[in-house]
Amino acid sequence: LVRAVAAAAACPVDECADAANALVCQRAGQQCVDDKLADRLGNWECHCGALFGGAPKVAAPATCVQPGECDNAVTAAVCTDAGQVCFDPDEAVAGDWACLCVAPATGAPAVGQPAVCGVDECAANGLACTSAEQSCVDADRGVFAVGDWECHCYAPQVGVRTGGPAACADGNRTCADECEANRPTCVTAGQSCVDPEPCVEADWECRCIRAASKSNVGAPVASCATPCSAINDGCACQEADGCAWLADDAVCVERQYGACPALDLVVLLDGSGSLVYAFDEVIDGLQAWVRTLPLSGDNADAVSSGLANHSVRVAFVQYSGTFNGEKAQVTPAGTGTGGRLSGSATELVADLEWHRRNYMAEKTFIGEGLGLAADILATSPVDGRRRAVYIVSDGKLDDAGS
Repeated sequence: LVRAVAAAAACPVDECADAANALVCQRAGQQCVDDKLADRLGNWECHCGALFGGAPKVAAPATCVQPGECDNAVTAAVCTDAGQVCFDPDEAVAGDWACLCVAPATGAPAVGQPAVCGVDECAANGLACTSAEQSCVDADRGVFAVGDWECHCYAPQVGVRTGGPAACADGNRTCADECEANRPTCVTAGQSCVDPEPCVEADWECRCIRAASKSNVGAPVASCATPCSAINDGCACQEADGCAWLADDAVCVERQYGACPALDLVVLLDGSGSLVYAFDEVIDGLQAWVRTLPLSGDNADAVSSGLANHSVRVAFVQYSGTFNGEKAQVTPAGTGTGGRLSGSATELVADLEWHRRNYMAEKTFIGEGLGLAADILATSPVDGRRRAVYIVSDGKLDDAGS
């Protein structure tokens, strides 16, 4: 902790610890250096390295002088395209150029081809896991696989988390939303079903819709006020506590959601490298958020039935920009919603967990993500439902000009 008496403290910030900045240099076969930690932000540099000429450049790849055979752009690209640097040890000898790994990646040089380089992120981040009595695993040590290290719980407990300590659970317990099987019991009584802790068995509850504080474990509440949706008279609806009458639709709804139309919503989730230290928190927040929404209860395979009660369905798209050209992704078939609209909290939470484990951690390209969002909303029925896209982002877009 840095302090200063009667003045602003000089707080050191290593901007090269930001995966997005480090990758700008790494992709050019250069090293990211921030040796002015307490000066100001935006002064990190790309360095050519001790073996090459060329001045460092602030916040962008430097123009490096690579002598000998590496002066040929095609030859040099063999290395730089792999995030490495081309080196010719003897300009008088033909065919001896080699690709070298760029720190912090390590690996033996390779003559005439990219080297096998790796970055064990657990070397720098392992303490975050071991201090929580967990193990650190970096399964993909490729130079572009940044921010994918994981903390694993020791057996018999189970649990994995990317970028920080995991929440460990008893490996013998099955975690599942019990409301998937028991919701009809509550809905038939005009109540909602809530499973407060998916890893605890037999704790699902029926709750009164208009008085959520009234609940009963494993069965409907004996006496709840009539649900707003069951009131067909406008005057009776207006007199009922917590209800509102929508004259245009001739329907009585909960006042809390009265201004909310039946909605199909696609959330575009920023998966860029600048979120490497906050992505887990974003996922946690979205998982908590979907559990509070007035969801339709329909899974992704079902036809929408939520128009009458002004309910919501959601889909998630992660956007970024990977080196191989992929710039957006949704969950595959068989996982969560399978990249579709869903009114099931269980499916949506599973979607977000998949995105946590498949964090893209690259640049911020949103174009393909918007295209996927349009494709998803094209499946929304033409039944009066509203359609919307909500964008979660922490900075400027790299394809804003296109």
